[in-house]
Amino acid sequence: MLTLHTFTHLLAYLHYYTPKRLPGRWLAARHLRQLAARIGLPRPDLRALRRHPLLAAHVALAHAAGLVAPDSDRFSLQPGATDWLHAAEAEQIAGLLDAFAAPAWSAAVQHLKLDACLTLDYVTYLRQQLARRPEANASPAPARWLQAGAAAWRLALPRRPPPWLLFDLLQLGEWQPEDALVLTPLTIASAPRRGYGRPAILWLLEQATQEPLSPGRAQQIDAWLRQGRAYSLRTVTLLSAAQDTQLATLYANRRLRPHLLEQLSPRHAIVAPDAAPKLARWLARQALPLQDATAPPLGAASLPAGYIWLGLRLLVGLGELIPLPYPAPHGALATAAAVLMPEQLTVLEQRARCVLDALRAALHGRDAFFPAPNHAYLGWVELLERAIAHQQTLCMHYQALGAVQPGIRRILPLRLERRGALIYLHAYCYRAEANLVFRLDRISALEHGPA
Repeated sequence: MLTLHTFTHLLAYLHYYTPKRLPGRWLAARHLRQLAARIGLPRPDLRALRRHPLLAAHVALAHAAGLVAPDSDRFSLQPGATDWLHAAEAEQIAGLLDAFAAPAWSAAVQHLKLDACLTLDYVTYLRQQLARRPEANASPAPARWLQAGAAAWRLALPRRPPPWLLFDLLQLGEWQPEDALVLTPLTIASAPRRGYGRPAILWLLEQATQEPLSPGRAQQIDAWLRQGRAYSLRTVTLLSAAQDTQLATLYANRRLRPHLLEQLSPRHAIVAPDAAPKLARWLARQALPLQDATAPPLGAASLPAGYIWLGLRLLVGLGELIPLPYPAPHGALATAAAVLMPEQLTVLEQRARCVLDALRAALHGRDAFFPAPNHAYLGWVELLERAIAHQQTLCMHYQALGAVQPGIRRILPLRLERRGALIYLHAYCYRAEANLVFRLDRISALEHGPA
């Protein structure tokens, strides 16, 4: 049956999920099945809108009445939907009946390609059902709490609520077929993105239950809203300095300071998107260049053929020394060689052999992939964890692969990573001015360094 209740469910679902529009089916099978359950006629095997005439009538009517626009890549509500939800019941029904009679209905049906399932007899039946008024003794009943906990609340939806209240409540949780609403930390935390802040959430729950919300429930709502702000994803312009003092110098400049929006670490800060030219000019006066990491890298098509061949040759040679995670690119190497002159290939082969011989010498007599005979490194895990937590610098004596003796490095530990029997340290190396990865079993000494 097509009623204001089921029609409001359709609008609420499309606003909550904003599902993508698919060619032919219009909605994914998952959304079609959930919408079919919303109107009281579930179809677990439903895969196309035209296979469910009643659901198709809901979608076509929403389109014909100008409440939903499926012309873009998603189904989205139009501004007129808000006016329709808050109108009087007689005006809501009259607006939908007018949409049935207007040319907009034929245009919507043709646009959605539903002519075969929405015949004239079927439309006449739907209009009669929509015009039927509910019984006079069917008085509204408030919502009631079914279950409450730290992980979820279950709320029995009110009986015959106004369309606007039903629509707003369905934006706060996940609807279940038994007409229950499940409110979770995820649904409450995402409600502000749909325009429902803390005051609106509390007010809607009080309107639905017709009683004040308890302090404990209000505190739980606050906690769930805070969880929604625990993580955020932003597209930002990140400025990285090689040394702590270099970023501090920028902050000391009163003209540049307003363009440094947020400091993330001693060497990293978020800057305004238009700050790059100002930073570049100031650094140029200090005889320092600004490396722009946002510039697009060179593609393979723009690289000289010799570079491509040399990279592939080194990869093939590396596969002869250690197992590769995928087959060596012999075919690509032959293709790259076809565009080079014989004398070019001779020179490049000599350079490739020099690199591979040096790599073979570095690996000779040294086990590069299993722990070295150093058992003291396990005791440094706690020291490194404290340094990571407090952003402390350390000095270490590190035996690099191929090095004759250990070298001294000043590092800022970032995180530890375990891979089987090996423990790796991700740290910023002040000597290399870059983030590097070190194996703990190659460290012979570790102590606190200068701040």
